Amino acid sequence: MNHGQYVITSHSFQHKNFHQRGFCGNYAIFTGPGSEYEWVQTDRMEIHLLGSLFDWQNTSAGNLEIIQNATKKNTVEEILTYIDQCCGHFVLLIRFDNNIYLLHDAAGQKEIYYDTSITTFASQPNLIAKVITPEPHSDPDAIDYYQSSHFQRDKLFIGETTHWQNIKHLLPNHRISIHNRRLERFFPTIALPIATANEIVPKVAAMLRGFIHSLANRYQCKLAVTAGYDSRVLFLASLGIPCEYYVAKHHNMGDTHHDITIPTKLTSIYQKPFSVLEGRQKKTKFTKEQNDRQLHDLDYPRLLYGGEMEPGIVHINGNISEIARNYYGYHRKANASDLSYLSGHSTHPFPVQVYKIWLQQRRLFTEMGYHYLDLYYWEQKMGIWAAKGKSESTALGKMVISPFNSRSVLTLLLSSPRSHRDSHFNKLYNELIRQLSNGHPEVIALPVNPDRKQDTIRAMKRFKVYNLYRHIGVKTRRLLG
Repeated sequence: MNHGQYVITSHSFQHKNFHQRGFCGNYAIFTGPGSEYEWVQTDRMEIHLLGSLFDWQNTSAGNLEIIQNATKKNTVEEILTYIDQCCGHFVLLIRFDNNIYLLHDAAGQKEIYYDTSITTFASQPNLIAKVITPEPHSDPDAIDYYQSSHFQRDKLFIGETTHWQNIKHLLPNHRISIHNRRLERFFPTIALPIATANEIVPKVAAMLRGFIHSLANRYQCKLAVTAGYDSRVLFLASLGIPCEYYVAKHHNMGDTHHDITIPTKLTSIYQKPFSVLEGRQKKTKFTKEQNDRQLHDLDYPRLLYGGEMEPGIVHINGNISEIARNYYGYHRKANASDLSYLSGHSTHPFPVQVYKIWLQQRRLFTEMGYHYLDLYYWEQKMGIWAAKGKSESTALGKMVISPFNSRSVLTLLLSSPRSHRDSHFNKLYNELIRQLSNGHPEVIALPVNPDRKQDTIRAMKRFKVYNLYRHIGVKTRRLLG
């Protein structure tokens, strides 16, 4: 139980599954079984790392060496700039002089929850509730949302909120200033330059290769390959390391499904073994015994096809890459209700209320050169939906890491014009595939997600009617795809 979880608190904490690992100021650090933890201290600072960091330039460096390198920096901002060059799944607790900061990886995949008095931080709200008294919501809309059938179906928190009023969820691009007892946005603060594919692609390709080699130096690697962009890029970037390639065949996939036929062709070009594994065959509920064994640790666990723990193995995952692929389209003036609908929350008043507050930062994003929909997908989608998936994998004893989970990789990708990184006509990813494959004609000829729905969307985009369709569909709440 409590695999890979942690608690950081200034209060007393005792739990049979947790061991105290260290102190940072008045805060004790506790970790559950299977947790990676390193720390380093100098006269001026100390850095505590919970989780894993990978350096694309020094692929043999381990967690300890990476945070030792970070202590050579002169300011907290320089430390974060260095960490941005890494990828991983981590929480950092940094004491610099008399100041203490808590933050996580670029897309917030190793989750941080905290109580509003800034005394306790943990990987799940239920752990904080073992230390402080959780308070129910007083806002009627929040009460209604967290009791709604919609929440019970999706089991996803909204924004920084949780089902407890005094327990919050730290979103990507934010940190907790513990000494000041406040939340701070630390990204973006520097204007994003527009760059060409010729400037972006070689750097991103080198970083992805480096991250994957760094992963392979520590773990046995597995990579699920499908007909999509992300896994194709990662497969090509992984050539040259020992890696197991596979796809999970689910109940709705026949033998001719494109997620089977296309990766079979792709891997055969490079003569790489490829396995088709039986995935979840139907939607069934976990038994109480399965829940207790696998997902007892989580608030609101969802149905998963879990299997057994896999020590020493890392699943290389393409999540996070979607941030740079315009999944929410080209809406120029989407309001909070539109964002709630795009996110699948319909127009329930509580998500709308939360997103209205988040949209107050739109001017900052524009001034820094970022499109608000890219940052929305980054923080409100990847920081919640994808992060929950990673927490579920961790609870099952599976390590899942995305080489795209690097702020430097993401900002490089986002520096391309949005029209060049469309979710269906992605010039940037096509160029990544071309360079990583050394222009291999068979690889370049392989289609991306060639099903009827995607073909229809591409045809609508070709005739320049899809954006109008999306705009009308969102505004009328009748969007079909």
